[in-house]
Amino acid sequence: SELDLEPRTSIAYDLGLTWYNRKGSLIGLNYFYKEVKGDIDNEKICPEEGVSGTAVLTNEAGERSVGDFSTGPLFVDNTTCRIDEGFTGEELRQNRRINIFQKVNVGEVIKVKGYEFQITQNLDFLDGIWQHFGGTFNYTNIDFDNSTGESLSRVSPQSYNLIGFYEDKKLGVRLAYNWRDEYEVEGVSTFLQGARTVAARGQLDVQVNYRFDQGWRAKLQLFNLTDENPTEYEFVEELNRRTQYDGRTVRFSVQKQF
Repeated sequence: SELDLEPRTSIAYDLGLTWYNRKGSLIGLNYFYKEVKGDIDNEKICPEEGVSGTAVLTNEAGERSVGDFSTGPLFVDNTTCRIDEGFTGEELRQNRRINIFQKVNVGEVIKVKGYEFQITQNLDFLDGIWQHFGGTFNYTNIDFDNSTGESLSRVSPQSYNLIGFYEDKKLGVRLAYNWRDEYEVEGVSTFLQGARTVAARGQLDVQVNYRFDQGWRAKLQLFNLTDENPTEYEFVEELNRRTQYDGRTVRFSVQKQF
């Protein structure tokens, strides 16, 4: 029963070193170590007595309603859980297949270690137009140290952000490229019931601000200029489970400050 779940707990240690080389600028390196105990995962079950309860039910017409249900007795056919409807021998597979999952605590302690590097630099020590430029770069590397290979859901081993900007009294321009490595998500909604992997993905965004006289401001935002689409696959990239088309997005706004 999921009522037996214990809350996930963790102990974390961080060690960081930061050098503020000038106003608004820094160079930093941070090492972290974390032990996660009782992480929550899905476990496939097939109890002989079956399961019953209250759930959202869908009829043949596609209409949904809340009601009681009961599967009746269940049995395991190799690795497949089936409802015992009386079919045997060559007709065994006519017993309907059913997938039942429950939340459980992962037994092993998941050890997470890694480091983060960040540099932010304003170029205001330069002359002319160059004094309005600057940039930021940060990189994160994560390693899971355990014998079973367990990892944390939705956590990428590597990720980085690269930002460049220009700012003066009237004009501001910001370009940001964000990239993250592939990561796993729970796979209970797929046919094969395997853990799904979200493919690595990068995205370039741009924002332009302009300050007019008399309190007027205009903002232009451009998202996903690289036209990257989130993709999920199972086991291998050729076994695609989902592709989401985000496309490119443009937003424009004008504000008046009174």
